[in-house]
Amino acid sequence: MKILKDIHNVPAELKNLQQWVAWRAVERDGRITKMPVNATTGRPAKSNDPATWTDFESACDGAVGLGASGVGFCFSLDDGLVGIDLDACIDGKGKIAEWALIILSRIDCYAEISPSGRGLKIWCRGKIDKGYKKNLGEKDEEIGKAPGIEVYTSGRYFTVTGERWEGAREDIVSCQQDLDWLIEKYWPVSPEAVQTTVPQATYTQATSGQDVSTQERAARYLARMPVAVSGEHGHDVTFRAACVLMLGFALSADEAWPVMAEWNQGCNPPWGDDDLRRKLNEANKQGGERGFLLTGRSYEGPDVDLRNILNDIAKQEIEPADIVPNPSNFPRHCLEPDGFVGELIRYNLETAMYPLPELALAGSLSLLSTLCGQKIIDKAFGTRPNGYFCGLAPTGGGKEHARKINKEVLHNAGLEDLEGEENFASSASIWSAVDENPVGLYQLDEFSALLATTHDAKKSPHLFKIVDTFLRLYSGSDSTVKADAYADRKKNKVAKYPNTVIYGTSVPQNFWESLTAANVTDGLLGRFMVFEVPETNNGYVDPQHNRKRYPLPDNIVRTAMAWRALTTHEGNLASLDGSRPLEVEHTPEAFERADSHMRQVCERRKTEAKEACGVWSRTPEKTNKLALLFAVSRATPEMLEQGQLPCIELHDVEHAIALSNWLTRRMLHKAGLHVAHNDWEREVQRALSKLVVGEEVKRRVFTRKTQHLKSRDRDDVLKTLVETGFVSVRQDTASNGSITEMITRTV
Repeated sequence: MKILKDIHNVPAELKNLQQWVAWRAVERDGRITKMPVNATTGRPAKSNDPATWTDFESACDGAVGLGASGVGFCFSLDDGLVGIDLDACIDGKGKIAEWALIILSRIDCYAEISPSGRGLKIWCRGKIDKGYKKNLGEKDEEIGKAPGIEVYTSGRYFTVTGERWEGAREDIVSCQQDLDWLIEKYWPVSPEAVQTTVPQATYTQATSGQDVSTQERAARYLARMPVAVSGEHGHDVTFRAACVLMLGFALSADEAWPVMAEWNQGCNPPWGDDDLRRKLNEANKQGGERGFLLTGRSYEGPDVDLRNILNDIAKQEIEPADIVPNPSNFPRHCLEPDGFVGELIRYNLETAMYPLPELALAGSLSLLSTLCGQKIIDKAFGTRPNGYFCGLAPTGGGKEHARKINKEVLHNAGLEDLEGEENFASSASIWSAVDENPVGLYQLDEFSALLATTHDAKKSPHLFKIVDTFLRLYSGSDSTVKADAYADRKKNKVAKYPNTVIYGTSVPQNFWESLTAANVTDGLLGRFMVFEVPETNNGYVDPQHNRKRYPLPDNIVRTAMAWRALTTHEGNLASLDGSRPLEVEHTPEAFERADSHMRQVCERRKTEAKEACGVWSRTPEKTNKLALLFAVSRATPEMLEQGQLPCIELHDVEHAIALSNWLTRRMLHKAGLHVAHNDWEREVQRALSKLVVGEEVKRRVFTRKTQHLKSRDRDDVLKTLVETGFVSVRQDTASNGSITEMITRTV
């Protein structure tokens, strides 16, 4: 990521603080704004909420994994730091404006160039009483901003590049006298002075005698309200928030402004200051009694409905369920790897009736991990290429295309022996297969049906052991794995250095609902890389009527054959024995990045919930497998014939981290929605799956969608969903007096 190429140059004292976020450039009303993003969840972050911040390394990893624009640093009253933002001070030729040079010469601290290349940001130590903002001229049309200065000490964040201005110090020191000079120069205390102050994230200074606790209550109140999201009635949501402050709590515009500015940091994307003030002014024009939220009465005015807002936030004990948010933006750059995998993906997409890029990637990776099985190992971490992949797409949506291509490659290359069974009747059948051939690609359709049969050991003990077998084969790729012993020793099976690769396909809902909580905690789910088509249009894509029809490219077949012929050492079993694979090395930069990622994940799992820990624990291993596959994908037939292999380079690791992190977050999100601990929870989740987030339906529609439930059970399920914050229910009164319950899924 270009924006992060110098990021490690920032001062160590900033890196050591847990005050980092990612940020994403988004457009609002034709203007680009920088939205802070929680680097670990993908949700909007708040520059005044430490719960949405993380450490420096996690922020960098999250920015890459989420496809964000960069990272940012949040200021806090506790750190003693002051940020000075000099906007539009660098022209197109790189020349710094005279006014900015004067400030830089006085405040001699760490300073860096902003992401746009047209501004500067300075960090120093000191103390200011509030935030300041001032324009110094007309808007520069080329830059899109007016030259100006902003000074903050809390409640705001800086985008960070690490691109230090060449004349600046490399560290951060105290500059109190020079800060005082800056404030006096640009914000002189006199009646004639034109000054703009920006509120900090604190309410210790009431502006017109208003009781401080009222602002604090209003802030807590607003924090529980949904944020505005572009394209989802964002204007209405923001106006409602303004009405809460101006009408419900009877705040003045000045008193409401800092609370509104805080709430705005979580909006997607945040509003501009002018837009926020306009909303507050519009709310202030509404008629009716004010302060009703201080007295326990609800608002009944015609212009905005606040009836569902409770007066006392302290009474709201029920929190929404702790679900990892759905990560957006699949890392598309991972869909175009170099070499063999990239060629397979292109062939897949050009010849598919329903092109599914995510499943094309999953199928291609599963084939390569089979071809190079027992042949290679990552020298630094000892990682082998075996992997478990799963592709999820709706019925009749084209998920079988990648499986067919994999078969075609193996058959055309004369490698039919690598094609494993497509169904298993028992764990014993798996052991028989790997005993005969420890390297194999098992392409299992309707994979969810197989998982569903493993839930009850009493009903089907021969199937129940399949999960344990999968776990043992995955972890035993670097050793000899023995099956359960029989009294007849001739029946005992042994897998020597097994490179068992699974590529299962399924309908999304069937797959997620087939999993149990045990699958999450025992590590089975964490071992799989689950690729799912986007949920838009129920996962269906338009048919490609002009798809191409042509044979497999010769280079794909030649590469597959070259992998089979590759010998790893001298001897008769040199092409079959997995005891001494060829070592694939990292470049120094790639190793440092991979090692850093591993250490960060190890720290994260110490504080994760048990279920999440079981998934995150496998992320570094999957990352290493992906980096290994991305690297050896570049191996040509000629290189393999000479026993040469590419190194794992930095971009291989970056792509692997981005993909692995995204898959992990997506998996945790889906598991949180679907994986049940018991039968009752499964019914609740099944009912929830019938509803679409943000869509309001009548009670009778919900009844029809959940007709498998008895009436009393349905009522209990709905009550549970409401109490856990997944859905909201309101009553709609018709003109004839009839009442209809309206149900909306909120999470």
